[in-house]
Amino acid sequence: MARYLVGRLVAVFPVLVGVSFIVLLVMHLIPGDPAVVIAGVGASGEDIETIRRQLGLDRPFLLQYITWVNNMLRGDWGRSAVTREAVLPLLASRVQYTALLAAVGVVLAVGAGVPLGVLAAVRRNQPLDYGATMVALVGISAPIFWIGLVLQLLFAVRLGWLPTSGAGTWRHLVLPAIAIAANSTAILTRMTRSSLLEVLGQDYVRTAHSKGCARRRVIGHHALRNALIPIVTVIGLQFGYLLGGAVLTETVFVWPGVGRLLADAIFRRDFPVVQGAVMLIAVAFVFVNLLTDLAYAYLDPRVRYA
Repeated sequence: MARYLVGRLVAVFPVLVGVSFIVLLVMHLIPGDPAVVIAGVGASGEDIETIRRQLGLDRPFLLQYITWVNNMLRGDWGRSAVTREAVLPLLASRVQYTALLAAVGVVLAVGAGVPLGVLAAVRRNQPLDYGATMVALVGISAPIFWIGLVLQLLFAVRLGWLPTSGAGTWRHLVLPAIAIAANSTAILTRMTRSSLLEVLGQDYVRTAHSKGCARRRVIGHHALRNALIPIVTVIGLQFGYLLGGAVLTETVFVWPGVGRLLADAIFRRDFPVVQGAVMLIAVAFVFVNLLTDLAYAYLDPRVRYA
């Protein structure tokens, strides 16, 4: 296990280097000059050149990359080109909201998706199975922003039960958490159903049935525990996906997280904030995947022995 852990930790560093390089490269491939956008209409050429020097855009790309990575490792993520706030404290003030939203979304997705998948597998080719499959199909097909707008219209505008936007109380968290969890719930439902159906056809499950074990114990103790191995992997991937998918949800519900900060920075061409936010999300995704791999190794002895 220790050897596997060290190998996975070593593999993280090249991934982070590649991610950081791609983040800065994409920022430079976006059409337009950010210095011109920041300077505004009617700005002189001297003002534009001053902003370009402040952003470091007048230097070669590789030198910009090395300087940016070196500054990030020292805790200096730059300053917003619009508000002049330090990027790292700005992200730190928002990341708690995004982490809370993603965590609640994962809890809702697991709490709804896994039981639905189990029921669909146990009641295969029955009305319950068809109903769960239909719910999963709708959850996968519907865009997150559309689900958010429908939830706002129904529960906030029509019924008046919950606020339409903002943050502050648990009531503000309900609608964005449901919206962001819808797609992951559908994916977990389908994954749980297919994984459990595969396990239910194994010889040891039939042996447990033939020995007189109760159906509930066979499914919960023998079948589901082995079916959870790929499901745990999907849960980890979905958590990383929710961190990135929070951009749409936070924009629709005006949730003060990293996603909304990123969307606003993109529209304002605030390159330092965009780079910092994208890098933060990418790093979080990489480490969530690392924890998922470690959990997979813990659940499956074959990975440890390999």
